[in-house]
Amino acid sequence: MTFADGQTITAYAPHLRLPDAGNRYDRYEEFGGYIDAEGRDGIPWPKATVRIDVPGQTPYTVSDANVDISYATRAMQYLSLIWPPPSDASC
Repeated sequence: MTFADGQTITAYAPHLRLPDAGNRYDRYEEFGGYIDAEGRDGIPWPKATVRIDVPGQTPYTVSDANVDISYATRAMQYLSLIWPPPSDASC
């Protein structure tokens, strides 16, 4: 992940969750992964613009994602970025 200020962080065990089309309350996309605890300093909060590059996938940029960092272990923390999916212009 590369944040708007240029800071780059590696997410281990990355996971992208897309909204469930059958659930009208599930309206957000989420990207998360474990990060080194030392790497969390300087991560924008509570919102961030970030470019996400996952090997084998097309890179994409998310603006104004909500940022959440949870403790997992002493050395690793879980970083979660949550944002509404792009609206469908055909609707």
